[in-house]
Amino acid sequence: MSTEPVRESEHDPENVSPETAALIRERMGGTRVALPERVPVPNTEQGLYRKYDVRRTDGSDAPGGKHHGCEYFVLDVAHDPHARPALAAYVASVEATHPQLAADLRERYGITKPTQQESGR
Repeated sequence: MSTEPVRESEHDPENVSPETAALIRERMGGTRVALPERVPVPNTEQGLYRKYDVRRTDGSDAPGGKHHGCEYFVLDVAHDPHARPALAAYVASVEATHPQLAADLRERYGITKPTQQESGR
């Protein structure tokens, strides 16, 4: 995570206040530490490690760009049994602010809307 203030954007799923960004940086020790490389142990014994290199297609992750220094988390929807529940939670989170994104994700990955009983209403 960058130590620079988070800039708000209409394109971001959620605008993060400077206070929230500061809290995130504080919890991460103020600077982003590189992820360790994978070690030869079973996946169930491996914690967080560097597995993917992600870049933005619009180039905004380049130095000086809006997303330079941003950190991304990749989900393997085809093989990881925990990915779909995580994706479903994300869809529920963006539903009100980004309804088209939520609809597209539901359609692409077959994620259904929770019933009123499931959502606690």
